[in-house]
Amino acid sequence: MALETIYKTVNDNGEYSCGDIGISKEEWFHLLKHPDARPYFDTLCCFLREYNHAATCTEVAQRFGNTAAHYNAKITNFAKWVQKKLNRFQVIATDGSETFWCIPMEKGWNTKEGFKWQLRSELVEALRYYLMKALILRFQESEQFKDFDESYKWELLDRTEGKGVLDIVKSLQDKIQGQQVNLVYNAQFNGVMNYLSKNQPDLLTATGEHLFDESKPIDERIATFKAEMRSNCPSDWKNFANDERTASALLMCKYPEKYTTYKDEVYQHVCRYFGYNIREVGKKFSHFMEIIDGFVADFGEKIQGIIMPHISQYHNKPMNLAVQTVFWCMRDYMKVRLANSIRKYWLTGYVFGSEGNQFDRFINEGIWESKHDDNNASDLKMLEISKSISEGDIIILKSTSTKGSNHDQPFLRIKAVGIATSNMTTYRVEGATKCQCSVRYINTATKDFDGSAYGSYRKTLHLADSKVQDIIDYVNSLLNNEPDMPQQQQKYKEYIELLQETYNLVLTGAPGTGKTYMARAIADEMGAVTMFVQFHPSYDYTDFVEGLRPIEKGDGQMGFERKDGVFKEFCARAITDKSTQAGNIMADSLAPKGISIAEFWSIYNSIVADIQSGRLTSYPTPYKSQSLSVKNGRIVFRADSNNPRTEKESNLKLLYDYFVSLNKYDLSGLDKDDYWNLITTLTNGATKTIDYIEYNWILQEMLNRAKQISVKKDQVIVTHPDILDPAVLQSKHNNKKRLRPFVFIIDEINRGEASKIFGELFFAIDPGYRGQTDLLVQTQYQNLVPETDVFAKGFYVPKNVYILATMNDIDRSVESMDFAMRRRFTWHEITPNDTESMLDELKYANEAKATMHRLNAAIAETDGLGAAYMIGPAYFLKLKDNGGDFDKLWKMNIEPLLKEYLRGFRKTAEILDKFRKAYFNENSETPADASDLLE
Repeated sequence: MALETIYKTVNDNGEYSCGDIGISKEEWFHLLKHPDARPYFDTLCCFLREYNHAATCTEVAQRFGNTAAHYNAKITNFAKWVQKKLNRFQVIATDGSETFWCIPMEKGWNTKEGFKWQLRSELVEALRYYLMKALILRFQESEQFKDFDESYKWELLDRTEGKGVLDIVKSLQDKIQGQQVNLVYNAQFNGVMNYLSKNQPDLLTATGEHLFDESKPIDERIATFKAEMRSNCPSDWKNFANDERTASALLMCKYPEKYTTYKDEVYQHVCRYFGYNIREVGKKFSHFMEIIDGFVADFGEKIQGIIMPHISQYHNKPMNLAVQTVFWCMRDYMKVRLANSIRKYWLTGYVFGSEGNQFDRFINEGIWESKHDDNNASDLKMLEISKSISEGDIIILKSTSTKGSNHDQPFLRIKAVGIATSNMTTYRVEGATKCQCSVRYINTATKDFDGSAYGSYRKTLHLADSKVQDIIDYVNSLLNNEPDMPQQQQKYKEYIELLQETYNLVLTGAPGTGKTYMARAIADEMGAVTMFVQFHPSYDYTDFVEGLRPIEKGDGQMGFERKDGVFKEFCARAITDKSTQAGNIMADSLAPKGISIAEFWSIYNSIVADIQSGRLTSYPTPYKSQSLSVKNGRIVFRADSNNPRTEKESNLKLLYDYFVSLNKYDLSGLDKDDYWNLITTLTNGATKTIDYIEYNWILQEMLNRAKQISVKKDQVIVTHPDILDPAVLQSKHNNKKRLRPFVFIIDEINRGEASKIFGELFFAIDPGYRGQTDLLVQTQYQNLVPETDVFAKGFYVPKNVYILATMNDIDRSVESMDFAMRRRFTWHEITPNDTESMLDELKYANEAKATMHRLNAAIAETDGLGAAYMIGPAYFLKLKDNGGDFDKLWKMNIEPLLKEYLRGFRKTAEILDKFRKAYFNENSETPADASDLLE
């Protein structure tokens, strides 16, 4: 049949609409039930839960996560699907083109935030109907009244039927006395009602009768009840009983067919879950009754039937109370669902008291942690907040301080922004609890926010709210790939290409040129996994490559064990990442006798693949079978429970590697204590307890697969029944995927003794031998490396590992760099002009750049100094901290440095005055001769 053409129009008030498209609430509901509509449901709920069901895509992205483009595509594709599914109309825009947003949206209009759309009212009702059916199903599958017996409400109705005010109050008091019931604010209700019943029963009766007068609107009666209760009680009482909750309990007992009990927490969950606008205080109870009455018509009988076994003995069984009971019993479920759907922004610290600054560790390890002392009440309170961080939340590493001449101007400095990729896990350390979650950091650029409001965010953890909306907007601009981001990503292209070509690159230059900043930015732009270390005179081979470290044995004796240093461990991670990224179980060319022992991540990923394909759906526990799922590449245990969780993969790997190294593939003899003792030993006490049931299952599953997979040359033999698809297995010769880069950053490389730190690795880091597994280096403790180690036959640096170092040209230790070391690196000078863009974020960037250029020109033309002593932009970034005070910057930072440069010079005061005049743009003098400057 021919499609009806519906035209999108522009109304006089600027609204875009195509009018009614002829889809009823019932038809929308049947469309939503279709399996093909599931990918769009969450996006529709995002618009449903906005105020008046209207928002721009950007607003939805900021509230719920993802990008504006994501929501734009979801709505467009949903509309196209609806049009195709119904096959009876098409919508034409004002320019004659086909349009789609007008199908699910009633109207749209331009705002300063962007183009805003509002969901159709019929679709809103269908979404609520769908959500309610899902909520009832969840309620039906759960143990009704499991926390405490809800039937007390029906018993109360029978007891108070036909009673007056005082008898209803007495029945409420009897019911709450010593019982776990949720009718009123118990303690305050009892105190107030005891006083009024004994001392002013007539006033209490009159107040109740005014509340029961149905000739007046309910909101008016609620307001009168509050006022009269306040008047009846002594003026110095903290009166908690004169609120909507108390009034609702009295009204329910008097008119059970019309009213139910009420609690603000439940009301707010219901409004947010179903997309109702929350009303102001005094009008919430009446709104709650409207919502309940609306659902009674469609679901009252069904819910009544579900709970009938619990209430069959009672006379009064109003259906509105049945609906209210579903809301009450499912309040935590609604709360969790809402929390999971809304993006949360956390302002987090990165300093642990005596443990110091953890910023570099957090960035390098891709984590955030907090530490909470057992004996500190504020720490324990913060612990509960830390536990609420969940996967998908935004982590904003920040510090706070003051600036200005009197240090009276608060500011907050953002150091990094990331996305939590796991829920928060906790583990015990001596006298404290630590919380940790994995984080994918997407930006490490520093940005300051000034203002008195930021003085309130000095704790370790704050949930960001509308008071810091400018921070949230800034973070969203990073998350949503604002237009200026692509240009930023091309900023270091020249250096990236140089590093990729040479493998080892040293950025040299004067102090303060931003070499360390640039090194981090280069790695970020490459999308690399990074590790950061700073060399110093006491840094040695055991820190960098490997060495013997003391350990405490089980019998209380001390011993030693070989431990990989940071660089060797980093290289092992890069090799591991080959198999992780390829997603395959690959042959390890260094394995004993040409047969590989399957590597941890490959086995783990094979299980992930089996769960995703439906081959593996559950795992056994002593109590019952639990379900499995996958989220963001991680295995989720107890997937259908109220407490789904993912185990800590780093601990899984430690245990797996330990059992494989012992050739132990049967874990049936181990119990909880065995796991706890072992994990304590393997983590040096950092982790002392684990959920041994889940760890036991996943480890046993992995060991079963590892034992029954062998790879000889290019032939793959699969014997485990759960690995059905040979395509998931692949030898190393078939692995052609582009590997993720790993960048090892060495700050101040010249301050360490290179030969002592690198040892025999001079050969391995040579660009010409990168990735050569047939030219292996025998490290000092090679005989102690286990056969299961990736470097069992010897060490090599994989091709996806790059070394990026920094060095100050004028450091006196430069000459200690030996030639063998120097020739293995490419050296690139960084001048202040190369990094002056660091100053662009300053309000006075142009003035700062001009000042730097004048000063550096004077330094460069001074014999005995030259360009190597120029002042870099990092010094001028201090203007952010001192309120833009150039005079203070000179006195506190630049002048003392120049005095150090001029130590040993003649006419120091004269040269320094020349630099000062250049800095402050005064007339400068002709440079002195070298014979006058040097002793």
